[in-house]
Amino acid sequence: MRVLLAGSSGLIGSALVRRLRTDGHEVHRLVRHEPGPGEARLDLAARTIDPGGLPGGSLDGFDAVFNLAGEPLTPSRWYQPPRWSAAKRERIRSSRVTLTELLATALAALEERPA
Repeated sequence: MRVLLAGSSGLIGSALVRRLRTDGHEVHRLVRHEPGPGEARLDLAARTIDPGGLPGGSLDGFDAVFNLAGEPLTPSRWYQPPRWSAAKRERIRSSRVTLTELLATALAALEERPA
């Protein structure tokens, strides 16, 4: 199975990448940093996905797309913040809504959509 994963560096995402690869699946990452081979670049501010680093340079041909990306929910082990502020709750919500809308729009425009 060919998989695209947003949020691959988080707690759940990194475990999912390992598991999928161990099970023999082809995993590609959607990243916010400069992409390496097999990665697509996500720019939330510009609301763009650049699939140039993916094989074939496109989002076509994926069997599944996972979206685990967004504002972190848990504190780091070094810092234990107080309860979530209204601003933190809004960052959590908007980070997930914006990326989900962007991915859904990009995937809906494909001729060969993920199963």
